Amino acid sequence: MALENSIKLPLLNISWTRVVVAIILVTAFFLHLTPHWSGFWLDELYTIYFADPDVPFSPKLLRRILSDPQPFPYYIFMWGWHSLVGVSEPASRILGGGMLVGSLVATVSVLKGALPVRMIALMVAVLSFSWAGIQFSHEARSYVFLYGFACIGYALLLRSLVLGPTRRVTYGMLFVAMAAGAFHYYGMVFGSALFIGRAIGLWRAGHNMEAKGDVYRLLLISTFYCALLLPQLSHLTDRAGGEFWVKNDPLGLIKSYATLFFFGYPGKIALGLLVVGAALGVRRSSLIAPVLIAVAVSFLVPALISLHTPMLLARYLVITVPPLLIVLALGCGLARTRLAAILGAVAGVLFFVDAWHGYFNLEKKSWSSSAALVAAEAGKGCVVPVWSWQPAAYGFYLPEYLRASLVRVRPDGPVPSVPAPCRVVLWAAAADGLRLAPPADVLVVKITGAQVWLRGRMPR
Repeated sequence: MALENSIKLPLLNISWTRVVVAIILVTAFFLHLTPHWSGFWLDELYTIYFADPDVPFSPKLLRRILSDPQPFPYYIFMWGWHSLVGVSEPASRILGGGMLVGSLVATVSVLKGALPVRMIALMVAVLSFSWAGIQFSHEARSYVFLYGFACIGYALLLRSLVLGPTRRVTYGMLFVAMAAGAFHYYGMVFGSALFIGRAIGLWRAGHNMEAKGDVYRLLLISTFYCALLLPQLSHLTDRAGGEFWVKNDPLGLIKSYATLFFFGYPGKIALGLLVVGAALGVRRSSLIAPVLIAVAVSFLVPALISLHTPMLLARYLVITVPPLLIVLALGCGLARTRLAAILGAVAGVLFFVDAWHGYFNLEKKSWSSSAALVAAEAGKGCVVPVWSWQPAAYGFYLPEYLRASLVRVRPDGPVPSVPAPCRVVLWAAAADGLRLAPPADVLVVKITGAQVWLRGRMPR
């Protein structure tokens, strides 16, 4: 089935679609693995703080890690990596980029023999060049692992539905689901949704016993997730942030989510063409429905969880990006008209153009720049109030003498009063969720996602 749609190059006896897949993967290697020297942003600095190689593996390190709401295995994993290679922008990020390109290769390998090669080519193109994959490859955070695990997990789901579930594929799904949950608590949502989607798909196909087995596996991984979170139960809601997401800006959340798929206009056009191509395809498919059910769960559960946590961020929904791209690629590949396949191919090319443009315009200077402003304006002997649940992470780009001056301001305030000679009234990250009003005599300097509140004269 996978080879019947391949077109052979004359004389060379090589499938042109295989050549395309190879070119896509080589290009993805460059875009995801080439080091980026842009500065860390705040969430990355949390990784550096919790996975600090200068702190030996000890109860002190574990207590530090367990104070974060994220599952602890990710930070232990990164601590081991930092202990080997040290801390720097390229070194701390390249592990995630390497995992992502490895997941793309694994996705191709899993789908080989289950789907036509031309369909695999389109899938790997959109997965390689969507902006979420490029952006998170150049962050020292666990989101890139969620993206990679989602690529592999949904490829395994499709293989199960096409060729039937095997023990090897099921073990692969269990491993991916557990690994994702060990790296981020929304990875737990992904792992659960994956088995829910496959159980429904197998049940619809008449494989009732296999579907029942997936229900038991869902209970197994849910128990595993609960065990992972148990040591951090008291910290799960101790986060800096805004009000509940339903009281924030829903339209802003939707816009932020859309930008996970593209960087600029080529990506927007590519996504539109992919949607049109999928609409021309087979709308009811035994492959598409289970994936969409899993995606629906991956939206619904974070929304419900966020009612009890400070906010819902678009990046938490990265678990839905690979399956949605896979569904759109499937729609184009299952189309009854040649136009859908052409639109899909053009979309793949435009995603590449968008990724290339975004890669060479990727900058993360907001935190290093705001730190430079704070260092210039904070006098010796002055405290530096920071809006954060973990102020120690703020100090990476500060001089050593200022790092001990950071004091925490809780999400709902109040902002502490600082002595008259001191100018820094507040330093805030994730300022889109800030709900504190600045005093009348304060100048608010906004640097992308950060804010510095300065009192008195204009900053130099």
